[in-house]
Amino acid sequence: MEKKNLMTYIIKMSLPPAISMIIQSLYNLVDSMYVTKFDPKAMEAISIVYPIQNIILALSVGIGVGMNACIAMKLGQNKHKEAESAATLGLFLSFVHYIIVLILGLSLSKIFIQSFTKENIVIEYGLTYINLIIIFSFTTIFQIAMEKILQADGKMTLPMFSLLTGVVINLILDPILIFACHLGVLGAALATVIAQVTSTLVMLAFIISKKNRVRIHLKDFKIQKDNLLSIYRVGIPSFFMNAIPSFMVTFMNYILVGLNEVAVTTFGLYYKLQYFVYMGVSGIAQGTMPLMSYAYGANDNKKLKLLLKNALYISIGIGAIATLIFLSIPNLLMRIFYDDLSLISQTNTFLRLASIGFIFGCINYLMASYFQSIQKGLLSLILSLLRQIILLLPIAYILSLFLSENGIYLAISLAEIISSVCIVFMIIPMNKKKNLFQIQ
Repeated sequence: MEKKNLMTYIIKMSLPPAISMIIQSLYNLVDSMYVTKFDPKAMEAISIVYPIQNIILALSVGIGVGMNACIAMKLGQNKHKEAESAATLGLFLSFVHYIIVLILGLSLSKIFIQSFTKENIVIEYGLTYINLIIIFSFTTIFQIAMEKILQADGKMTLPMFSLLTGVVINLILDPILIFACHLGVLGAALATVIAQVTSTLVMLAFIISKKNRVRIHLKDFKIQKDNLLSIYRVGIPSFFMNAIPSFMVTFMNYILVGLNEVAVTTFGLYYKLQYFVYMGVSGIAQGTMPLMSYAYGANDNKKLKLLLKNALYISIGIGAIATLIFLSIPNLLMRIFYDDLSLISQTNTFLRLASIGFIFGCINYLMASYFQSIQKGLLSLILSLLRQIILLLPIAYILSLFLSENGIYLAISLAEIISSVCIVFMIIPMNKKKNLFQIQ
């Protein structure tokens, strides 16, 4: 970073995690494509349990981002041994988190599904899929932790190769296990699990390689309080930032279930599509976070401002391109899942209304990540809550009373626009104390 053009370096650092996150989301998308053809009720079940799957991913990314920022900051301070200690601690915390996920997930999954549907077949499909995902969730949790260790040291392409291996296996196994082996939803879950186990083993091979500069030391391992606090100071807000969408989808489903019988499924499909937009920005956030943490740790405010400016330019570009795509070809996007032309025509308006807020949403996502990188995790959490809970849910409920489903998707854009305005009021008092936000 000291020698290279920052925009080029941001792209180099951001592209692999962006592709990695998109690949992660492909697991559920690919399963959705195949199970819809197997049984529409199976698609409904997967849409219902998707928030659980996403919370597991959010927990994994949260602890991973915390590790990433802590390791990068220690490296920026030339504290290599402490960086390695932070990496080892992160893997230990990942194991603890897996045990929590296993206990709570298996205990509450049936109650969660039954809160949305009383149809036995949907409940059966949902439990079959999500319980297997929960049992093997250690693959996701450890895989992302190892990915963030590599990224903190600047190795961005290795994690992408590991994840790509997994998604290719999932693509191959899904039709075989679902249709050829007549396993249905169980086949979709098995394909995902087998793919993730393989991907995790590939990532492990990279971590234990002698070429990896940040080593894992289990011998004489001790929990260092400052590393623990540093990881969670960034990791907890990051978890909530990534988990809040799951809570949002859950509460949205409660609103949608009263509108019509396909509203929940339609929103689930929209959410999977827009997820790709924000995963692109998530890649920018993850790629720049260690750079910004490094600059912040080195007290280099000039470089910090340049990183923010360039990252915002790219994020706004992603939002603009996504808006154009959703406005111009919404029918082609929904045909990935449906063949019913009348249903597709109804969803065109939904996608177009929601896409109005993409540019603002990308700015909000990047700024929330930026707050984390400068150890302002509370601001990051507040911004994430504003755009997806505090503002969105009341607006969605009120507009749904007058505009039905159209009101839900219009509310998404309105919440993003208002949240962007709130950012200005967040940074004004901070800028009086420390000049971090004048990026012109």
